[in-house]
Amino acid sequence: MKKTNITVSYDDEKLSAIQYYMSKKNVDLHSELEKSMDSFYNKYVPSNVREFVEMKELTQATGGNK
Repeated sequence: MKKTNITVSYDDEKLSAIQYYMSKKNVDLHSELEKSMDSFYNKYVPSNVREFVEMKELTQATGGNK
C-alpha cells in the first residue's frame, strides 16, 4: 500500500513535552499517531468502503488474480 505524508502544525513546546514524556515510557510518537489514524479510519469510513479498500489492496498485492 502506498503511504502518504501528513503535515500538522502544532505548538512547539507542547510537542517537546509530548516527546519527552513518551520517551520516558518508551512510546514512539510516530506509532501512536498511526494508531490514531487507524482509529479515525475505522470510526469515520463506512464498513462497506473499508471492505472495498481491503479487497482492492489484496487484489493489487496478488497481482490482480483475485
